[in-house]
Amino acid sequence: MKELRFGDLAFDEAFLCARRDSGEEIRFTRSERALLEMFTRHVGQVLSRSRLLDAIAHVGSDASDRNIDFLINRVRGKLGDSTRERAWIATQYGEGYVWIAKPATELPDDAFVLIGPVFGHSQASSTGTAHDFLDRLQHALDELTAADQAIVVAPRWRPGDALPRHVRFSLDVSFHADARGLHCAAVLRDGASRHIVQSRRLLLGDAATLQSQATEAAAAFKTAIWQRLSLVPESLAGPTDEPLGVRMHSAATLLTRSPQSWLESEALLKRVRADDPANPQTAVMWATHLYNRQLLSGVHGALTADERTAMESEIEALVFDNLAAVQHDPVMVLSAAKLLFFIDRGHMDFAEALAEQAFAASTAFAAAFSVLGQIRMFRGRIAEALELFDRGIEMAEPRSEFHVFLMMVKCFALLAANERATLDATRTQLYAIRPIIRAQLGHYWAAADENIVTDLQRFDAAQIRNGVIYLHYVHARGFRQPMHRENVMRGFIAHATRRFGPTIVPDEIWPSVPGLMPDDGGSRQRA
Repeated sequence: MKELRFGDLAFDEAFLCARRDSGEEIRFTRSERALLEMFTRHVGQVLSRSRLLDAIAHVGSDASDRNIDFLINRVRGKLGDSTRERAWIATQYGEGYVWIAKPATELPDDAFVLIGPVFGHSQASSTGTAHDFLDRLQHALDELTAADQAIVVAPRWRPGDALPRHVRFSLDVSFHADARGLHCAAVLRDGASRHIVQSRRLLLGDAATLQSQATEAAAAFKTAIWQRLSLVPESLAGPTDEPLGVRMHSAATLLTRSPQSWLESEALLKRVRADDPANPQTAVMWATHLYNRQLLSGVHGALTADERTAMESEIEALVFDNLAAVQHDPVMVLSAAKLLFFIDRGHMDFAEALAEQAFAASTAFAAAFSVLGQIRMFRGRIAEALELFDRGIEMAEPRSEFHVFLMMVKCFALLAANERATLDATRTQLYAIRPIIRAQLGHYWAAADENIVTDLQRFDAAQIRNGVIYLHYVHARGFRQPMHRENVMRGFIAHATRRFGPTIVPDEIWPSVPGLMPDDGGSRQRA
């Protein structure tokens, strides 16, 4: 049977009875049912006495029941309507009555954060502070998360009740008033497991301070959510769990409205590290953030050679200083391995051994396939790398950040192997999943004779030069064989030099791709 909810009451479809959230049941007479049906079909509208009398006359009530004032007072009594502050039926003097209770909002299919259950808010409603704080908290969380992530307030939801199809986090809130003021306890929980992620207690202030309290609470919950999404509990990595770098990027995209997710990770990590500067997990996360920053830089976020060198030195120090402390955490160890082979400072063998040990000792299959695949790729064992990437893609959630990442690295492996037909088919699939990738990386995968003039016209000479540096530093230099580096760089260098000449390629890059170097080393066109 369908229910109609107003306030803390759920009415059955025929208005035979209503049940409070506390479990109390209220039954109604025929006249009361007719009155309730009339009111709830005209919420917020003034209904005259004569119109209400007509409604109850249709159910065969006698003349005494037509005393509408008496009947409404009886219904008010059953609903618990206060004579001092009406919450259900208001009197519009000289005109009639108005049903003022608002229907409970139906929960959407998905909720990123469900604010509920809420306890004690009805006792505090006379001041409006509790409701005001909930509204401000919802708005603050909404402002701090991605636009497509719903923040839903469901104060009367209780554990065990029907939930939206997918709830990532829930926020239990309880209010208690005493002589000191209105206290608020808020507990953030993981939506699936109901495990507590963070809790806060506040003594709510006046309207002038309520906004800052809601904003600060929302920021703290956001940080806790990011940590929860970024980290897998130690030794509990599952077969489909993502690598740390992808988890951090995925979490950041849910918690920002900016396309530069690394900025979001940076701000949140700084806050976490300030609270616990000696934490080895967050140290490795910071090193991973420095890698992500370079991976996502592209033509618009170019770093200088000194900045890259400084980042590499910091990554190296952070990994070796904290590796012993995180050695039993497979996701952390896999991330450490990834960082060590990325910085290209002679740690490839050690990185491979770390990744193999983490894979052998844990169930973090997908994360291991990603890291081991990249190591095999850079060592020149492309066929093995492609097999590992395909196994990871099979395990990844379709269209997820991990799925997209694995397809991207697969494209670079195919580019290095010069398997153009398979590369073209793979990148077409990738563009269908995430169209923006075409604009971000498509020009790097283009063949030397492919027509991408229109795509490159949006970049000036400085941006094209940045793109050459980015492609070499992030994607090509790790390959041990010059042939593979040249295959990765060939197409973009051809398009870049065709437009701007060989001087567009920095001098330090030419020696790493000797097969692409002009006969005169490019010096002929240098002014």
